[in-house]
Amino acid sequence: MLLVQAGIYMLEHLDLRQPCEDGNYEGVIAVSPLKVTGATGSPINPVFIS
Repeated sequence: MLLVQAGIYMLEHLDLRQPCEDGNYEGVIAVSPLKVTGATGSPINPVFIS
């Protein structure tokens, strides 16, 4: 709960093989979690920008 209150999000099971195929290993992952009151998890659609 402390992570959520601090605005820290944990992402698991991301498949980053495709963005790394061209040898680029740097970029930004942008996510927009749903704001659900009292919840500690939310579905997301991450976007990788290289």
